[in-house]
Amino acid sequence: MSGTPLLCTAVLLFLCLSPLPAAVMITDAHGHNSGWSVSWEGAVTGLTVIDVDSNASTLTISITKDFGPDEDDELPVAAINFTQVLDDANTVRRIIIQSETIANHTDTCWTEFRWVLLPPGRVDFNTGLSSGWDVSPFTTKTYLTTSGSKALIADGGTVPNDANFTPSGNLVIDADLSAEDVHFAMKQIVVPEPTCLALLGAGAAMLVRRRATR
Repeated sequence: MSGTPLLCTAVLLFLCLSPLPAAVMITDAHGHNSGWSVSWEGAVTGLTVIDVDSNASTLTISITKDFGPDEDDELPVAAINFTQVLDDANTVRRIIIQSETIANHTDTCWTEFRWVLLPPGRVDFNTGLSSGWDVSPFTTKTYLTTSGSKALIADGGTVPNDANFTPSGNLVIDADLSAEDVHFAMKQIVVPEPTCLALLGAGAAMLVRRRATR
């Protein structure tokens, strides 16, 4: 990226995540600037900047999310948007998610969780450095590449309703800064178990019938 850096609001160690109308600069508690700004939407409720290491060209963060049914009774999607705001020499090329705390308040259980990076030409998972990413209670991790995205899929387990899913151990993302105006999005998507959805639908139908007979 070249040109004049965008002016963004500086952030402290913790980014307070009520929905923001604009992106904020990612800096750590010591004032080290990552060269990235961030904005978010959906289920994301917190992002902690743990460290910015310009020598290693890394940004280390942790994320909290709370998934609950939205107004249309659909499962929400968490989205975090990164935009390069400094020149390449002052922008870290590697983003490390050290841990996440993800609350399931969707009234259903999950059998799959997905991390999706868009667009695929600008950013990718570093599968070697992410080998220690623990996705328990899921037992399987699969990396997929499509024409429109890169994805990490965790499955082979279940996250019950009202439980926390707490992956940890470093999920590493590498960004390609060679293009102009580098930006990318990381989306997190939950996949409910069909049996749970069926039970939820049956319960809702029963409630409607009871109300109708009153």
